[in-house]
Amino acid sequence: MFKKSWALIIFTIFLLLALTVSFLFIRPGKIAKDYNVIIVSIDSLRADHLGSYGYSRSTSINIDEFASNAILFENATTQGGWTIPSYVSLFTSTYPSTHGVSSQKSNISEKQKMLAEILKGYGYETVAFAENPGVDPIIGFDRGFDAYHFRLNENHTYQDLKINWTKFEMTDIKNFLKEMGNEKFFLFIQLESVHSPYLPNAPYDALFDPDYNGSMPTTEDFYKIYYGLCESDKKLCRASLESLFWLLADNQPSSLISEYMGNRGQISYIQHLRDNKIKVYNHDHIIALYDGAIREVDDFFGEFLKELERDNLMNKTIVIFTSDHGEEFYEHGGYIHSGGHVEITHVPLIIKYPGMPETGLRIGTDAKLIDVMPTIFNILNLSVDENIEEQMQGRSLVPVIENRETTAERDVFSESNILGSFKKSITSGKWKLIHDMKTGNSELYNLEEDPGEQHNVIDKYPEIAGDLKKRLFSFIMGKGNNS
Repeated sequence: MFKKSWALIIFTIFLLLALTVSFLFIRPGKIAKDYNVIIVSIDSLRADHLGSYGYSRSTSINIDEFASNAILFENATTQGGWTIPSYVSLFTSTYPSTHGVSSQKSNISEKQKMLAEILKGYGYETVAFAENPGVDPIIGFDRGFDAYHFRLNENHTYQDLKINWTKFEMTDIKNFLKEMGNEKFFLFIQLESVHSPYLPNAPYDALFDPDYNGSMPTTEDFYKIYYGLCESDKKLCRASLESLFWLLADNQPSSLISEYMGNRGQISYIQHLRDNKIKVYNHDHIIALYDGAIREVDDFFGEFLKELERDNLMNKTIVIFTSDHGEEFYEHGGYIHSGGHVEITHVPLIIKYPGMPETGLRIGTDAKLIDVMPTIFNILNLSVDENIEEQMQGRSLVPVIENRETTAERDVFSESNILGSFKKSITSGKWKLIHDMKTGNSELYNLEEDPGEQHNVIDKYPEIAGDLKKRLFSFIMGKGNNS
């Protein structure tokens, strides 16, 4: 009996000591927070076509209002120049050259842990609503999601998405939010309506060019032409949609569509425009259509935010608004997105979360899409395992947000491999170098004097170009600064 009492006393003493040590070394702030996580990503949305990023047209009333109550990163860069590599980078916090997923024939490695997988491991219900064919589950984008609503797998045709996406998405999302109740969740929403072809529904298709009377049909009439092609040749239905749009944008007859299919399918006429440096006949009008599509998305986003408010979710949810890449309108001789210039690499990044230090904050420090995942973990106070820490090539933006630190300057890399382009870029301070891996040619821009990257000054500053190229190739070989 006496021995048992002493054993109990000794055990109690050790227990108290352990608790004391724990109290001394565990910071109270490290307790995990049960915030919901929402990422809304608008495919092909360039930052400079939003009012909150300085655009003159009223494309983004709701997005701008959201930004005024959130934190906006003025200089966010995508690591992939198009959909597939960019979203893999977003969900793994790795560069395209690291994860190696560059086409729909690639698969995300099982060694790369996805954001949804990790959050699911912490008890999150994980759901996605995705539209772009590039985020197909066959590649592995559905890994970690309890439900992955990929619209091309749910009896909706591609043209249905372009016409009726708001009906499909909002109804399902509202139902999902109501079903969640008090359960914590990760919701990913990926919308394609801003992506080429730019076919906003009425009245958005005439919103920014109301007096247009040129050769481009309205969205409704475009689909009449398109359905006519489908009836004449079923093979044209999916493959011709984008080529048809650009043929009509260039004032060409729709009958030419069969000449621009071949092995390249829907992007063949865009390739033709790029290869021949052709500025399309209806250039200004297609930009108006693009802006109309943004405004349509903006109204969707506004309704979505109201739904979060109605369900009392905003005060316990991290909301991140971004894009996978931008879009080009002949600034450098091409359309859609190919290459490494600012109109493609500069993306919106707006973050709102409970307890953030200030609303309406604008941060000029460079940010990367690969920073999103570590930022989420930091806000949630999640201590992920060493393998995930080693995997992540981005860094948390929380120190910049909460301490307003500019932090040490870091190189920003971006990579592109679409439409025959194979370019990599490095940005360091005011300098940006773009290197063509196929031709070996490089371009150098002084971003302070030339933010639109119109004047290549590589001949004027060969030493700066040489240093940046050396750092870029060091990164490519796996020796660069990946944080």
